Amino acid sequence: MRLFGRWEYTLISFSRTRAAVCRFRRVARGKYKLVSHSSVSSGEKDPGEAVRTALKEAGGAQGCIILCGDMPGGGFFRCPALEVPGVSARQSALEFELPRRLTEIPADPAIQFIPADGEKNSLWNVYAFPKSGFLSLAALLSACRKKADELIHPLLAVRSGDPDVMLPLLEEDFVFSRGQWRPASDGDRTISPFWEEEFRKLFVLPEGLPVSDCMECLLVMRLLMSETFRDGERGVRVLPAPLRPKRLRLHLAATVILFLLLSGIHLRSAAYEAIARSKEYSTLVNERDNYRRKNARLRKSLKKEEKESRELQRVLQLEEGDRDTLTRLEDLTTSLPSDMLVTSLRFNGTTADLMLQSESASTNLPSALKSIRYWKIGQLQQRAMGETLTMTVLKLVPVEESK
Repeated sequence: MRLFGRWEYTLISFSRTRAAVCRFRRVARGKYKLVSHSSVSSGEKDPGEAVRTALKEAGGAQGCIILCGDMPGGGFFRCPALEVPGVSARQSALEFELPRRLTEIPADPAIQFIPADGEKNSLWNVYAFPKSGFLSLAALLSACRKKADELIHPLLAVRSGDPDVMLPLLEEDFVFSRGQWRPASDGDRTISPFWEEEFRKLFVLPEGLPVSDCMECLLVMRLLMSETFRDGERGVRVLPAPLRPKRLRLHLAATVILFLLLSGIHLRSAAYEAIARSKEYSTLVNERDNYRRKNARLRKSLKKEEKESRELQRVLQLEEGDRDTLTRLEDLTTSLPSDMLVTSLRFNGTTADLMLQSESASTNLPSALKSIRYWKIGQLQQRAMGETLTMTVLKLVPVEESK
C-alpha cells in the first residue's frame, strides 16, 4: 500500500443513525482535495446498507479506506504519557489506566493511542473498545463488500490546544472540551469557526461544504497528514489482518512477477551473448590451431632446409686434396720389394703409415724407396717373427717435413 505513497483516501464515518463518506485526492505535495462527499441517514436501514449507499453516491471507494467510527462499548480519554519503551509495553501500561479513566471497562480491550501534543509527547489520546466489536465491523464491511486499511476514532486527531470538539454523527449529547467530556449545550451545536478555517487551510474544500456533516472525516484526515501519525501509526493500528486489504501482497506478487520477467529477459540476453561469445571463441580457437599447425609445418621445413644447408656448407668447405695421391701410391707400390705384403696402410694425404710382412730378412727398404723423391723414411722398425717372417713398421713423411 505504501510502496508508491498514498495518493487517495476514502474516509467512512458511521453510526446507528447516519453514514458519511469523504474522498480526498492528492493535488500537490502535502495538499489534498475533497473531490466528493455524501451523507446518508440510516433510518430503517442497517448501517452497512447506509454505508454502501453513501459510497455509491460519493463515486465508490478509492485508495486507502479509513473507518472513522465508534465501536460498541468503546471509550475515549486523555492521560499523561507513561515512560515505557515500545508499543506493546505502552498498550500493557494503558490497560492499567482503563479502570481509572472509563466507567465501563471493555472486555479483552483493543487500545489505540497517539500523542496529543506532538513532539512533546507528554499527553496521549487513548481509545479502547472490546475486540468483540470486530465482529460487527466485519459484518459492516461485508455488507459493503469492502475491506479497510485502518480504524481510527476521530477524537484521536484532537490536539491538546484545540477548542471544543463535537461529533454530530457519533455523539450528539456530549462535547469533548480540554481533555474532558461535558454535556452539550445549544451553542455547541454550531461548529466553531476555528475548525472551518483549520480545515480550509489544510485541504482544498468546495464552497458551501457543511462541515458538520464531515466533521469526523475531516478530523481523521487531519491526523493522517500530520507528522504525529507518521511517528505513532503503530499505536493506532488495531484492525486484524482478515479485515485489511491485501494490497501489499499484491504489490509483492507484482514485484516478484516483474522480477522474474526481468530476470528472464536478462538471462535470455545473457544466453544469446554467451552463445555469440562461444561461437567467436570457437572460431578463434580454430584459427589458433590452424596457425599452430602451419607454424609447426614451417618450423619442420625450416629445420630440414637448415640441415641441407649445413650439409652443403660442409661439402663446400672440404679441401680439394692432392691430385697426385694415386700416382704416389702407385710409386710406393712399385718401389716395395715384390716379396713384401702390406698388412696395414694409413694414408692422410701427406704421410703414410705401413705395416709390412716379408719372408726375407735381408730386404733393404731404404734402398728400395730411394727412387721416391717426395717421401722420406720417417720411422723404420723391423722385427723378426720366427725364423722366416719379418715384421716391418714404416712411416713415410714428405721430404719438406723430413728436412
